[in-house]
Amino acid sequence: MKDHAKVSCVRDHTLPDSVLLDVVIKLDQVTVHLDYIDDYETMRISRRSLVFRRCSRVSVAINTGYATPNSILAGDECTTPEGRKIRIEMNTTASVIEITAEEVELL
Repeated sequence: MKDHAKVSCVRDHTLPDSVLLDVVIKLDQVTVHLDYIDDYETMRISRRSLVFRRCSRVSVAINTGYATPNSILAGDECTTPEGRKIRIEMNTTASVIEITAEEVELL
């Protein structure tokens, strides 16, 4: 996988079972840091970031009651008049992150 890759659709990436490390929100950009599963066959993991640029809407409903690693259950995406709406659901905490952005990049 390339070091920097434009994400055409989050469903095309191995988000399920990757572990959410943190979420950083700055102005119109959101960065989600992950222990990302590069390859399910070998279970090779690398530290990666999903960067959402030119965000028009961000909704973060995170349940902080659990201290265990918070893995991703699913990542989904649809197109709206405002941009690409991405929804990330977590396994452990049932937390949900929804972001509407013009551009998504995996670093």
